[in-house]
Amino acid sequence: MLLQPILTALAMYVFLGSLRFSRPAKFVGSISFAFSGFFMTWWQESYLFGYSSLFLPVGLTAVERYMKKPSGVWVALLAASLALSVMSGAFQMTFYVYLFTGIWILYRSLDSPNSIKTLASLGSAIPLSLLLSAIHLIPNMEAYTLSTRVSTDVKYIFDAYLLPLTRLVTVFAPDYFGNPATYNYFGGGFYHERLMFLGVVPFLFIISQLLQWKSTAIHGKFFRITFLIFLSLTLSIPTTWLILYYLKLPLLSTMTPSRIMMLVTFTGSVLTAFAAEQYGKTLPKKVLMWMTIIAVLSFIAAAAVPVISRYIDDKNTTYVITLRNLAIPAASMIAALTILWITYLKKSVKTAGFVVLTLILLGNIFMFAKKYMYFSERRFVYPASPVFTELKKHSYDRFWTYDNGYIEKNFASQYGVYSPEGYDSIIIRRYAEFLAYANSRGTSLTPDRANALIQSTDHLDDIFADPYRKKTLELLGVKYIARKLTPDRNRQTVAADPSNLPRIWDDGTYAVHEHEGALPRVHLFTDIRIEPDGNKILTSLYATGTDIRKTLFLEERPAESLRSESTGSAVITAYTANTVTAKTETNGPMMLYLSDTYYPGWKAYVDGKHTKLYRANYAFRAVIAPQGTHTIQFRYEPWSWKVGLAGTIAGILALGYLVWLSPKRHS
Repeated sequence: MLLQPILTALAMYVFLGSLRFSRPAKFVGSISFAFSGFFMTWWQESYLFGYSSLFLPVGLTAVERYMKKPSGVWVALLAASLALSVMSGAFQMTFYVYLFTGIWILYRSLDSPNSIKTLASLGSAIPLSLLLSAIHLIPNMEAYTLSTRVSTDVKYIFDAYLLPLTRLVTVFAPDYFGNPATYNYFGGGFYHERLMFLGVVPFLFIISQLLQWKSTAIHGKFFRITFLIFLSLTLSIPTTWLILYYLKLPLLSTMTPSRIMMLVTFTGSVLTAFAAEQYGKTLPKKVLMWMTIIAVLSFIAAAAVPVISRYIDDKNTTYVITLRNLAIPAASMIAALTILWITYLKKSVKTAGFVVLTLILLGNIFMFAKKYMYFSERRFVYPASPVFTELKKHSYDRFWTYDNGYIEKNFASQYGVYSPEGYDSIIIRRYAEFLAYANSRGTSLTPDRANALIQSTDHLDDIFADPYRKKTLELLGVKYIARKLTPDRNRQTVAADPSNLPRIWDDGTYAVHEHEGALPRVHLFTDIRIEPDGNKILTSLYATGTDIRKTLFLEERPAESLRSESTGSAVITAYTANTVTAKTETNGPMMLYLSDTYYPGWKAYVDGKHTKLYRANYAFRAVIAPQGTHTIQFRYEPWSWKVGLAGTIAGILALGYLVWLSPKRHS
């Protein structure tokens, strides 16, 4: 966690060095990038974003080194940096890294005497990087194609996170719309998804560069153009809607659009370095004058909006938050403009002026970080909790919580207990559709984009009032209901224990109730219904007359005939992330049902011998349990991982060969 901004700053510093910037310019540019609002908020929310992004300047440095002295070493470094971005885990950031790297390779190849050869050599790093990261990439692409992402319309995401022009104010005033750290954020959506903060000094420096469109500084025009393009792609304007949403481009049309702010931040930080470099020489008076006018007018407009809104609506109280949060940016702006004018008029104090500008930049960063970020002892992140200790005693049975004591999704995984709910950005589509059908009471198969949730309720005694929720909890083997011992919503007293949910434990804060009607996690069937149509399976499964304890729905006929008089027992003996082991005893062949999701890569074995695995009840697993006593094992052995492993080994060998062939070795 703590290494991330340090590594990001170092990577950016080295890249700016490859563009021949001076040390002061490299420092300002790298600090602006590594400690921007985008990186600091995502550092707090999901540090993978930063790691996947920091390899961008590393790869671009490799391109620059290659342009100066072609060598397989630099191609290998470029490929390795792209592969490491893939394997850092934030795919959207990696997508932008590849996008910008590809643009940079094309742009730089045009400057080469042999542009086709340069383009081919540097371009070869892209497929090599995909080969290197195949062990990670191929299983994840398999998961993506089987997820809700390829079928879910996300216009609501674009409505929320294509930013209005008013959001530009957050470039220099990050808390113009409040801040969640002080519980007064009123800007809509997630704060970290709608922030453009770079700081007052970068704001002024970027304006100065945009005002010098005819500047001949090497690469200056490239970064001005790309900055404006990427900035426009974060804004809710017609061209952005067309490109990112209505054209339905693969990947782009399903990703949160505001996150392209990473590239805005990167190009803006490079422009900041350009301005810092120019500051050491001469900033034209005309540019300084217009920069001052634009900055002053921006602040006047930013301050006028909340004042006017107060006069329009006298009940509006957010204007106080906005004006208060403009104070520090305004003071910083006045100080920075004053320094710029003093150093323009008296060049002998330029060095001291640059130091002050850097301190203003660092001060803005520090104030933002101090407000937004927090640090806690590790023991407070996932603290010991009696309710989880109790749930862990109950083998592999699942639990569920409802409104008054809802335990946040995904927490169960940290404590080693089992819940049917969770959040996964590439959730399995079949399971999501199963839940969507149940939650809509049979009216829709449209899944949630990333949440696996069972329709909640306000009251303990209403849990089974909804027949769809009741059957869902039974099908998923939810044997325990955990609740907080506080009054349910809109009630004055704590709900009494329902007769069909006897309390088995409580500690005065939480109680655990046993759901006696739940199916075991593994269950044996002889009544098999064959239905290839998934919609009809769900309709039949949730039909009033269907007894889910006796009837199992398959999409294809089992390889062995089952006898209706067969009986037996099944129990899970071992359960890990990649292996589920059950012991069965039957007096005839039966179908063993496991209420875990069906997914490619899961194999079934009876006494160590491979057997066919069936998809059951629309989204789950089943296998034939032969007569007698047997050990049945489900193992996760995906072909995608094996192919990916082979690809990564091949990539490592190719990478080694590139380095071995490099001119440096022969010299």
